[in-house]
Amino acid sequence: MLSNASPRRAALAILAGLFLAGLYVYFRAGLATDDMYITYRYAENLALGRGLVFNPGERVFGVTDPGVAVLLAALRVATRAPIPWLGSALHAAALFALAFTIARAARARDRGPEGLAAGALILTSPFLWAAQGSGPPVALALLLSAAAIVAKRPWLAGMLGGLGVLCRADTLAGVALLALWLFFERRATSEDGARGFLGLRRFALGAMAPVAVGALAAWAWFGTVLPNTLAAKRAYAASDVALHSGFLPFARSTFRLLARPLVLESPAGWGDVARGVTLFALGLGLLGWLTIFRSRTPQASEAHRPSDRVFPLLALFALTIAVVYPLLGVPYFLWYVIPPVVALLVGAPFAVGAVARSTSAIRPFAIVLALPLAAMLVASFAGLDSTGENDWRRTAYTAAGRWLRAHAAPEADIAAEEIGYLGYESDRPISDLVGLVTPRSIPFAQDRLGAFLAHPTEYVIFHTYNARGGTRPIVQRPWFPDAYAEVACFPPDRRD
Repeated sequence: MLSNASPRRAALAILAGLFLAGLYVYFRAGLATDDMYITYRYAENLALGRGLVFNPGERVFGVTDPGVAVLLAALRVATRAPIPWLGSALHAAALFALAFTIARAARARDRGPEGLAAGALILTSPFLWAAQGSGPPVALALLLSAAAIVAKRPWLAGMLGGLGVLCRADTLAGVALLALWLFFERRATSEDGARGFLGLRRFALGAMAPVAVGALAAWAWFGTVLPNTLAAKRAYAASDVALHSGFLPFARSTFRLLARPLVLESPAGWGDVARGVTLFALGLGLLGWLTIFRSRTPQASEAHRPSDRVFPLLALFALTIAVVYPLLGVPYFLWYVIPPVVALLVGAPFAVGAVARSTSAIRPFAIVLALPLAAMLVASFAGLDSTGENDWRRTAYTAAGRWLRAHAAPEADIAAEEIGYLGYESDRPISDLVGLVTPRSIPFAQDRLGAFLAHPTEYVIFHTYNARGGTRPIVQRPWFPDAYAEVACFPPDRRD
């Protein structure tokens, strides 16, 4: 991150950002969600020479972040470090790159302090760290970096954008938005127009190169260029459209996850206040974008105005993502809304900065406006030493996976509904009853029993942590006790 001050202060800001990123890697390494461990298993198998697969011998395009999986596999081979730790380190690097790009763009608009504050929020956001190991932060960092350098290095900018698409396919919309922005920008500027369109062509060719290579590689390996996961998730969401998909569920789920750290750290009875603070901070994020679009960089040369592309691209891409995913009819996952959340985190400091700059001194009401930002940082640091032991999925599935690795034969297959931790830790074939990595299960999206009977397995995983129970429709059938016996149970076991 950079500031308006001396190079020494800019260096101190960069060191502070690196320290924050390293601190979060140290405390949160490996604490990714179950779904991220699907990517980790793909990466582990690739590093072991088994190919980009979840189950060895099954070429199913069940990873939505193939570029991240390939990069993690390469890092695994080079460093021998555990994949989950590498995933945390890559996530921290992506957040730092985002913070640096935003701060640099803000500095170009003479809004250095706001850019530093936005970078701090990005680096420490509990919401963003909950998505560690996923592709969207890496892809967004590549996309905004491309926007920052496209005027001087269009070919390299295109390559960065194309690599972002390999990390997350929806980044293609961001690359297209940047290309359209450049096109209309060149048309509106008669000066040096030919050179401008040449830069646009170079950007487009640079982006097409990695995308084409990735598409050909996916077709050659998987037989398709589209991940199997989209069909599986849409089939799953169809079981209850009102609950799983649409604009309202996406907005409600995002708000709950953003408010959760504040609610958990609030004194008893203050949960509603914490939610109100979160809602106020989100409002500041929206208002801040009015300030961003009203500010302009003081430099005259368009080649030195990265902020004129970084901020508009972030806003347009965030808006596109916020609209497209609910329309696709997929269930909510937090990594679908990372670009909109990043945009809100960026906007909030600009709203506070606008109030502070409009006064001759920092007045009390300006300090009041800054409280939501301070609360978000406090909540983030309050939960910094969390070990993740309260996540029953991580605890239970990790224990079950390690037991299977130690006791089950290498060819023994397992039926489960949640497959990330279990698959990574067990290193055994998994029959995914949802269908993310097992396409034969997709026609049975509302019928776990049917998915199981289509391919009975040697082991069945069952949990009692909630009423759904994952495989409850299977294990409660009258014939199940005669066909299967309990071989292991892992506490804590809370029965509902």
